[in-house]
Amino acid sequence: MEYFTETGTPAAILSAILSDTEFAAGTVEFTDVVTYSAQEKKSRRGLLVQFAEYLGGELVFSGFTVSIVRQRGNATPRDLIAEGCISVISKTLDKTVLDETGNPTVSYECAAFNPAPLSLGDVVLLDYESLDIDITLRIVSLTTDPYNKYEASFSVSNVVPAIEDAAYEIATSTVSKDALYNGCRIGPEYGFEAVRNDKRARAYFRSDGMKFQTGDGSGTTWADKLYYAVDTDTGNTELYFNGKLTADVIEALSAVIAPNLYAGKATIAEVTVDELDTSDKVKNYLNGDVSANNYQKIYDQFHEFITGVTDGLDENKVQAEDRNGDPLYWTDDTNTAATTTVTAYPVYTFKYTDTAKMKLGFGDDPSGSGYQIPMIELGAGTGINNNAKGFIYKGISGLYLDYYSTSGDLRRVLLSDDGIVLTPYALKSLDMYLNGFSAAYDADTVAMTWTLDSYGRIVSLTTTDNMTIPVTWHSEDM
Repeated sequence: MEYFTETGTPAAILSAILSDTEFAAGTVEFTDVVTYSAQEKKSRRGLLVQFAEYLGGELVFSGFTVSIVRQRGNATPRDLIAEGCISVISKTLDKTVLDETGNPTVSYECAAFNPAPLSLGDVVLLDYESLDIDITLRIVSLTTDPYNKYEASFSVSNVVPAIEDAAYEIATSTVSKDALYNGCRIGPEYGFEAVRNDKRARAYFRSDGMKFQTGDGSGTTWADKLYYAVDTDTGNTELYFNGKLTADVIEALSAVIAPNLYAGKATIAEVTVDELDTSDKVKNYLNGDVSANNYQKIYDQFHEFITGVTDGLDENKVQAEDRNGDPLYWTDDTNTAATTTVTAYPVYTFKYTDTAKMKLGFGDDPSGSGYQIPMIELGAGTGINNNAKGFIYKGISGLYLDYYSTSGDLRRVLLSDDGIVLTPYALKSLDMYLNGFSAAYDADTVAMTWTLDSYGRIVSLTTTDNMTIPVTWHSEDM
């Protein structure tokens, strides 16, 4: 199995190890809830042997049934010499492996003629006076001849061979029932690897990479969330993040973003800020671009559309500043990150003259409601009051389109429930002449000359800019 981690009763863990095989769990003489984790790829047999050792038990196979007992075989010592013809063939002493009392491993290879029934794990007494042997051991291997039932060979020892590895043991007291937990392993492909037991989260660290991933539960499909990767454009190793980031404060160099930063919805970022400036002035200086810089600026309750114009002269360059008026510096000569800490690399821009061409925001209602209302302000104007500027807003009487002439006179179109009202519109006086007339309105004067036919009737009017307006006479009333 590629990976295995389980928490539960030993019987439940044994069943999990044997799942999807032809074997079934039998008797398990251990009941305390434990956590078992294999740290590397293992066969099912390897898992069984390791798990039994972890419990301090022994495996018993009976056909396709697997049991874990505290001690297999007969625990009552049997005197082999008294029961049959036993001969000791060899003795092995291994001081590198000690038994539970600290004694070296002692084992004997024996042969038996017409032995009493023997089983693996049986405790036996070996009293062999001619070789000065008097010891109680266990049978650790047994070989019989199916064609000759009268002969058998076996080994006895004070240590039962097992796989010794404490790395797979996890302190179960720290794992709550039904909780998610992590199994760890070390391998040549991923280095140090930690995998959550439901296979929906994984992290690994190795000399050339690091990744935090989410999985679909299969253990084979993983999606990168936080990871190091090589930037193919720069050749540098960069840290990438794919997901939702929530933080009280994020500090990068000397810039602080607080209190919240949210990113999502594909290419549209949801960012909470109190000011936004899309100017390319710094980039234009680096690229030597002296064209007009059209950009947007959002602050307080206003949204401005601005055109910045520069003479492009390097001697007129200015050092860029942050919103608090502190001069900015590049962190190094790559010109990729800025700081307010003084370095040898000031951030420069051309000197620009900025003009707001359109402004969205709240302003006093010109129609007299006394409220602050949303307004669209159009044009740069002359710099005197609102001269040469236009405004669009919803006032108390309807939709207003106001324009102030260069001399400050108001021209207004009002779309109301009663129709369209134009300002100026009130006729104040009318002067008639032999060849035309002059009409004076609230803020303007209109003068026209006329042309008469042979009957003395007006057939056309001519404006001061030489536009001719035809006049038609009718024989009936209007």
